[in-house]
Amino acid sequence: MDIAAIKSFDALKYVNNVQNESGVIKSQGQASFDGFLKSAIDMIDKTNQLSNAAQAEEINYSLGYTDNLHDVMAAQQKANLSLQYVVNIRNTAMAAYREIMSMQF
Repeated sequence: MDIAAIKSFDALKYVNNVQNESGVIKSQGQASFDGFLKSAIDMIDKTNQLSNAAQAEEINYSLGYTDNLHDVMAAQQKANLSLQYVVNIRNTAMAAYREIMSMQF
């Protein structure tokens, strides 16, 4: 488990604010769709990387290059949890889209 990936809780400081990559803080409620889309694409890329890493661990174990089953299982669980998270985000986004489309103006 990569604990170094956990950063400080800067998000808690900016509950009502969004900080973009340049460090500029946008005020409440003005987060751009571009930022959300970039974040979603990054999540999908990370999920793909974890899935590829799990597959590589499985192949190495199957071919006898490693005998550490713990690393194989840990990689599989990371990939599985990441995939479940992305699918849940997609389902939530689709539910929100359906809700918006069913609104009458």
